[in-house]
Amino acid sequence: MEALIAHLGYSGLALGAFLEGEAVVAMSGFLAHAHYLNVYWVCVIAGLATFIGDQTFFMLGRKHGDWVIGKFPGFGRKVNRAKELITKHQHVIMAGFRFAYGLRIATLFALGASGIRFKKFFFWNVFNSVVWTLFFVFGGYYFGEVFGRYIRSFRKEFILYGGGVLVLIWGYAMVRSFIKDMKNN
Repeated sequence: MEALIAHLGYSGLALGAFLEGEAVVAMSGFLAHAHYLNVYWVCVIAGLATFIGDQTFFMLGRKHGDWVIGKFPGFGRKVNRAKELITKHQHVIMAGFRFAYGLRIATLFALGASGIRFKKFFFWNVFNSVVWTLFFVFGGYYFGEVFGRYIRSFRKEFILYGGGVLVLIWGYAMVRSFIKDMKNN
């Protein structure tokens, strides 16, 4: 069972961090505290996946931003709003886009479509990826420390089921948001 969690855990972590995956990354930190995953590998995989995901969405915005805005009006409204904020507060957006829950992908598209230089975005993306990864991995890890004190009498499976439920809730919310955006188009 532990080998299965470790194998699927790292794959799920990579996918979750590539997308908007705060809950997945924090849960991976929690599982690292419970010794199901290695905290160092969690940091490396989450950091690389989030960096690659951000670079991907930035480049998609740069190459296909106008097409996406026209094709998906609901998403396009988010991108246009992010573009407005970028023109007014470019450095603040560049420093904190990673923490804009639910708006990260739209903000990345907007950054790409707004003509931000690649080198400038690359620098901020490295910084944001490291800070975001450490914040959520160790947030989950230390939550595991505190939470672990209260569930010592329960079996380890409780952690797995709880983690599974959280991942399902996150997945449901992401699918629901995607369907809602598609209906607005």
